[in-house]
Amino acid sequence: MTAKSTVSLATTFFSHFKALLSRNLCKLAPSSSEVGARAELYAHSVCVPCTFTKLTHTINKSNGEVLKQRPRFLAKGTSAVVEVETEHDIAVEPFTSCRPLGRVTFRSAGQTIAAGIVEAVITPQ
Repeated sequence: MTAKSTVSLATTFFSHFKALLSRNLCKLAPSSSEVGARAELYAHSVCVPCTFTKLTHTINKSNGEVLKQRPRFLAKGTSAVVEVETEHDIAVEPFTSCRPLGRVTFRSAGQTIAAGIVEAVITPQ
C-alpha cells in the first residue's frame, strides 16, 4: 500500500493592491496613466481588466527618492507607486515574498503601457 499525502496550497486572491511601476516601455498619451484609467492587467497567466485608483507618488529610479506626491498623471519614462483595483480577485503576492506572483504588466489598446512589481496587497476592510 502506498500512503497518500495531501498538500494544501495557501493561495489568497486579492482585487486591490499597490504596485511599483516603471513606464519606460512605450510612448503613450498621459490619459492612459491617470487616476481612473482602465487597462488590462497581465500577471503570470491571467488577463484581467483593472483600474488605476490612486497615483501615490513618483520616484527616482536610481536612489528610490520620492520626487512628487500624488501626481496627476505619469509621463513616459517615470517610475511610480500606484494603487490598482481589478474587477475579479486574482492571485498576487508582494514581490518580496513570491517573485513569480509579484510581477505585473499593464496593456491598453494593444500596447504595453507599464510593467512593475507588487509592493503590497491591500486587504478589504
